[in-house]
Amino acid sequence: KNKDFLILYDENSKLSFTHKIKHNIRTVDNIPIHTKSYKYPQIFEDEVKQQVKKMLRDGIIKESISPYTSPVWVVPKKTDSSGKKKFRLVIDYRKLNEKTINDKYPIPDITDILDKLGRACYFSTVDLVSGFHQIQLANEDMEKTAFSVNSGKYEFTRMPFGLKNAPATFQRVMDCILREHLGKFCLVYMDDIIIFSPSFQEHKVHISKIFRKLKEANLKIQHEKCEFFRKEVQFLGHTVTEHGVKPNNDKIEVIRSWPIPKTEKDIRQFLGILGYYRRFIKDFAKLVKPLTNLLRKEIEIEMTPEIIKCFEKCKKILTLDPILIYPDFSKEFILTTDASDFAIGAVLSQGPIGQDRPVAYASRTLNKTEERYSTTEKELLAIIWAVKHFRPYLYGRKFKLYTDHQPLTFSLTNANNKIIRWRLMLEEFDYEIIYKPGKQNVIADALSQSDDMTAHSADTSDDYFIPCTEKPLNVFRNQIILKISHIETEAYEQIFPKYHRHTVVKATYTEEAIVDLFKRYLNPKGTNGLLLPISLTQLVQETFRKHFSSNRLFKVFISETLLRDLRLDNEQDDVVREAHNHGHRGTKENKMQILQTYFFPQIDRIVKIFVKSCEICKKAKYNRKPPKLIQKSTTGDKPFNRVHIDIFFLQGKKWLTIVDSFSKFANAIPLETRTIIDIKQAFSEHIRQFGRPETIICDQEPSFRSIDFIGFLDDLGIAIHFASSSNSNGIIERFHSTLIEIFRTTKPKYSELTLEEHVNVAIDIYNNTFHEATKAKPREVVFNTTNIEFNKRQAKLEKLNQDRNDPVRLETGENVIIKNSQRLTKDKNPFKITTVKTDNILTFKDKNNVKIHKNRIKN
Repeated sequence: KNKDFLILYDENSKLSFTHKIKHNIRTVDNIPIHTKSYKYPQIFEDEVKQQVKKMLRDGIIKESISPYTSPVWVVPKKTDSSGKKKFRLVIDYRKLNEKTINDKYPIPDITDILDKLGRACYFSTVDLVSGFHQIQLANEDMEKTAFSVNSGKYEFTRMPFGLKNAPATFQRVMDCILREHLGKFCLVYMDDIIIFSPSFQEHKVHISKIFRKLKEANLKIQHEKCEFFRKEVQFLGHTVTEHGVKPNNDKIEVIRSWPIPKTEKDIRQFLGILGYYRRFIKDFAKLVKPLTNLLRKEIEIEMTPEIIKCFEKCKKILTLDPILIYPDFSKEFILTTDASDFAIGAVLSQGPIGQDRPVAYASRTLNKTEERYSTTEKELLAIIWAVKHFRPYLYGRKFKLYTDHQPLTFSLTNANNKIIRWRLMLEEFDYEIIYKPGKQNVIADALSQSDDMTAHSADTSDDYFIPCTEKPLNVFRNQIILKISHIETEAYEQIFPKYHRHTVVKATYTEEAIVDLFKRYLNPKGTNGLLLPISLTQLVQETFRKHFSSNRLFKVFISETLLRDLRLDNEQDDVVREAHNHGHRGTKENKMQILQTYFFPQIDRIVKIFVKSCEICKKAKYNRKPPKLIQKSTTGDKPFNRVHIDIFFLQGKKWLTIVDSFSKFANAIPLETRTIIDIKQAFSEHIRQFGRPETIICDQEPSFRSIDFIGFLDDLGIAIHFASSSNSNGIIERFHSTLIEIFRTTKPKYSELTLEEHVNVAIDIYNNTFHEATKAKPREVVFNTTNIEFNKRQAKLEKLNQDRNDPVRLETGENVIIKNSQRLTKDKNPFKITTVKTDNILTFKDKNNVKIHKNRIKN
């Protein structure tokens, strides 16, 4: 089916080259460069000879009499799958690069590439064989690439690695070859190609089009490093999925295992690899500030406990599996900004307010001048910088701009001369600025939360509450973060008048009152903390800095809310009833409302029971939860509907093994080789015996990943899922181990049998033995599906996998409540059934003789 493209990955032929473009080395002068050769260890002599010989054979290099000479390095490459060490011959072209005129051809931005992968469900990545070596050098520039080794002197006829403008040339070549498809279903970053499509059929077509272009350009691919028809691929150091993009797991592991830096170089290397993923990290600049401070010339590097804590937090932040969604330019963007004393940050997101998901994070530290700005100026600076940073997303589109600084909404409309100048920078954008209190601005606002406190979101109102409890939110950690003492001073009462269980804060406080409170309540010898409402955060901080910044004994702890623990049942009932009757909302909404102020054990169960028992809700509410179908588990819903396949090896022989996930029945078909032809023939034999499955699950076996095999399954209408690890294909891995155990234990009994006969006996023993998962014999399940006990167990499993009630049996004359529609008025419920038909249609006593399906009856 794909024979036309076999030439793209023919390993036996010489490495070809494209005729599209030749690489030129333009230098500022024509004076030859000669650099003395580096001595490499004798142990590498054979490796160098072998690589030179191969490049001569492929026409990549030729013997040279050039006046130019650049030295050679031998550097180790990654160990291959066989565990064999490999090395690369590298030419040091630094002196030549210094004289080379820079090629300004644009290299794509990685972020821009990743942003264009939205709405795709299938991905394929294509890797070229020694991509640079498939581009010709201009004849007049070949001598400039000369190098010498012990066996002689050579020069390149193809573009080598290490040249200054090689990446630009390669990008130009790939853009030229694939320009017709770029941005539509294909993107290129130098020698990395990704193909993306919304459906499997389109993806096949798209791959063929890209292959056709590569074939026309005479380029070859390295099929071992290519991935096709994937739901998830690794691309440019990221993991790309249909849901979004996240950091590459291998890179995260490197960060996770990074040792504590000891030198400036170590810190820069760590910040470099961490900075590559800064768009995934909220408040990156603020997070790494302690580390970047160590890079100042006047600072001596000392890894204090605070610095080490910062370093470990940086390592941990990417292990939380952050994922960014792809931007949808047909929908509105949300830009949320925030500023602290030494950094500004922003998050670009999309989605309904409160459920928006991040597209990207951005942050930077403030310089010394900016650190002296007022709070309002810092907040405005954060907005201006964030809008400029995300300009490609926001320009020409209306977006919502959220800030947690209320005076800013006033400043932009009633500004002094300085802010007017800044406001003019925003004139080219179409935005709506909205005040979002810090306690709701949970993404961008790191300032309003303590590192060790858990936050709950709360609705905004004109009044703010201070729960009078001494327990913080994370009581489950059995620790008290902040000790709160009982406050009885007049100064406190001036600001917070007493009110039952809560203190309602009105806008009557003054700066003088807060200063008085600080002086009377806090003292240098005490251990008390001062708990203040979130509404006073800004004023408290400004007052504290103004009057107490020189006193290091003072510390402002900021908490959003503390919960009152209710243990008495009558209190719990009263709270739940009051919360629900306020608006008759659902279980989740009532729970969230209660958790703003209270906590008590089994809150989920108590709220759910109360909401379900509310008669008013039953009659008045629409049914927004559609009936659920029986959920199909990953074990399939009938024999051989979903099977796991693998290649089994034993004593030099091979079998294609197939295990049915429903019955656990196993089949094994001998293979002569691991070629696609033999595997297709063996699998076809299985289909003739047991029928065609809907889905197969397999591991990363190259034969299964081939386009030929995937196309074969596609023609049969069979979906294929690739397991990311052996654990994901555990059913067949467990079968293999069981099969080997049976084979070994029965070997003395069946010693006269051939290997294939003995394996068949072992499989027959397995299929006629009770399986732990099904509590039945696999063969019995397949060939006697009326087995009563098995069907009972299967029905029980289905019941556990369903989140629905059993079908309701209804009789004539019974009163029922009908889910609302425009045909039935809400106040007529309940209705009396007049007839029940066999097709689940009910008739009700009504002037219109209404008929409805029984699925519309509330349980």
